[in-house]
Amino acid sequence: MREAFSPPVGFSDHHCTDRKYGYGTKMDYEKIALVVCLTLFIVVGVNAAIYAMLRGGSTLSQIEILRRAGQRARQPWKPEDDALDELARRVAELQKGKGGEEGEHE
Repeated sequence: MREAFSPPVGFSDHHCTDRKYGYGTKMDYEKIALVVCLTLFIVVGVNAAIYAMLRGGSTLSQIEILRRAGQRARQPWKPEDDALDELARRVAELQKGKGGEEGEHE
């Protein structure tokens, strides 16, 4: 006689502990519980960090920190680019001054 439930393709009976439903090993429930606990831990941790950030200091300074973080995310190499621009400007000034001095000595 054929059973009312047929397991999914590639799913064998020796993996099952609950033949009535065809799924639900102890390991599956442990993995699900672990994922749920980790998710809750992350959500609660992030909310606690946000709460502490807003309660711990002035809101203006926290907004400034978030604004700077956003700018840094949009332009991660800006400080380095600014330093290279300054270096290029100084090199150009030196080359300009050096070229004028060589002309005077000839």
